[in-house]
Amino acid sequence: MSPKHIAFFPFPHHPHILPTLAFVSALARRGYRVTYVAPDIFEVRVKEAGAHAVISPRFINMSGNGRPICTDLFALTDQTIDTVAAFYEGNRPDLVIYDRACLAGRLLARRWGTQAATSTSVLAFELANPEVLGESARKWRDVLMMSHKERDVFMTQRGIENANTFFHKEDLNIHLYPRIYQVAGSVFDERDFYAGRCAAELPCWANWQPKWERRGPTVLVATSTAYIPGPQYFKMCIEALSELQGHVILSIGDRMDANVLGVLPPNFEVVQGIPQVKVMPYVDLFICKAGPASAAEAMYHGVPMLMITHGDIDPESYAENAERLGMGLHLRGEISAARLRTATYQMLQQKEFFDRMKLLSGITRREPGGEETANRIEEYLRR
Repeated sequence: MSPKHIAFFPFPHHPHILPTLAFVSALARRGYRVTYVAPDIFEVRVKEAGAHAVISPRFINMSGNGRPICTDLFALTDQTIDTVAAFYEGNRPDLVIYDRACLAGRLLARRWGTQAATSTSVLAFELANPEVLGESARKWRDVLMMSHKERDVFMTQRGIENANTFFHKEDLNIHLYPRIYQVAGSVFDERDFYAGRCAAELPCWANWQPKWERRGPTVLVATSTAYIPGPQYFKMCIEALSELQGHVILSIGDRMDANVLGVLPPNFEVVQGIPQVKVMPYVDLFICKAGPASAAEAMYHGVPMLMITHGDIDPESYAENAERLGMGLHLRGEISAARLRTATYQMLQQKEFFDRMKLLSGITRREPGGEETANRIEEYLRR
């Protein structure tokens, strides 16, 4: 008997793809045939996880203007279907697992009459009662709802009536962050499964080791794969932390030229081509954009977060949620080197943040990881 075929259709961004590789790897080890639709920049990582990479178009970064880019999303959907349809005509899957933001996956699963499940690394607070949400989350929910009808019209034009795009559920829905991170008041049931450890597992890369002698605190500075502020952000961080009696790691992404940052202070290091979660065990503070994937990684390793969101509405909602949980500080408004320096020293001196993250780390490490998620997918396949 030929092995069951599972096809993954993620949204083509790092936070949506990397956590899934923990259970992709587990499924491949168990003998399933796994195909994975992703842009060429992820091809090596998909293959290392044991899956067959089906190359799809890339997606541009978010504009940062607070409005979902429906036009670009719809173009990506049609381009993805056109690109991968020929491969899957002769390779029909037994199960499609699609990201909630990947409309192509849902459309193709429906076209093929294939069993389907969802995965998501994005908070599902649009399912929550608005009255229980914080101000930023309410604003982001309102922005999402503005595009809800546009997406439903798009799906109807392609054969799915009453698509209910933001609220649609399959009989299995995998959330790629810890359950405790979900905002209060959201509606979930037995169809929802939290794979909270997956974001921190990444079993298919060699571990990273520090090259310095540990003296004083270590700070990891990162940005976002969706909202990239450019080298000026890192230059501000360099100015703010240049006198820190410790070590600073700049995770600048794979596309930025490190030379644009100039000569670094001796206690600074640039990391590229290494997932930030591999650096996380060695740091005391994480300066970041506050996305759910980063939050899941920080929770697993017990690292407090200093969150800089630059006024972007969806990261602000995530930072608001993380601050509610006691995971760190959210710096709102205009950020200067002086303000960042003050906040960094403040956090490094406050024991309550480290105690809170130690507690959240214990909770996160007891959540399902790659193997448990693969178990749930196997159960679902047997229905």
